[in-house]
Amino acid sequence: KKADKRLNLGVGFDSEKLASLIMNSHFALTDEHRSLIDFTLRLGSTGYGELDYAFSPDKNHRWQSILSYRFSYNDVDLYNDGERISNYTYYQHMARMAFQRNWKDIRCVLGVEFDQYHYNDILVMPSYVNLSTSPNDEYFFSYSYNMFFENFNRRSYPTRGMKWTLGLNLYTSDFWRYHSRPAIPVANYAWEMALSTGSRFTVLPSICGRFVWKTDVPY
Repeated sequence: KKADKRLNLGVGFDSEKLASLIMNSHFALTDEHRSLIDFTLRLGSTGYGELDYAFSPDKNHRWQSILSYRFSYNDVDLYNDGERISNYTYYQHMARMAFQRNWKDIRCVLGVEFDQYHYNDILVMPSYVNLSTSPNDEYFFSYSYNMFFENFNRRSYPTRGMKWTLGLNLYTSDFWRYHSRPAIPVANYAWEMALSTGSRFTVLPSICGRFVWKTDVPY
């Protein structure tokens, strides 16, 4: 199979981020696709750029080494009982190294990640002024393990199959603890299934969640 190069363009609309333009470039550097580069850029009220490099030591892509860098600008509202009580704008730098093992429908990823958050502006309602005590900069070193399963019959518009994700992250400030306290464990899950009701209509029910085992967590 020859090395290929692809350019993908997309436009998204939603009620929170309004309009955004998404561009993605994918390059296979070798004919066996053992070395890949992927770049994604989103332009809008909140945007990001992400660069990924993946290398497979075997032609079947059972094992992969992945290096990633991401820079993003975020604008987040915080609500309490439906009332908006604060707004945060911040920049994030993320660098990640991961190792991936692929089976037929299952993919397991073990990774190490560095995150820097730079808080730019914080607006808080007067009755919640204690929420504005976030530092200007915050750093995390985290470890992650994620397992993915997918057996959809088609990547786009599937009519049967399912996919699910299980993950565990451990957040620290010094590779071992979080500011002299125990590391912060976080678990996540997601599930989605394709239920076809005919030749032209398919329902995709889904559920997802995230758990943080800590009473006082950083932003």
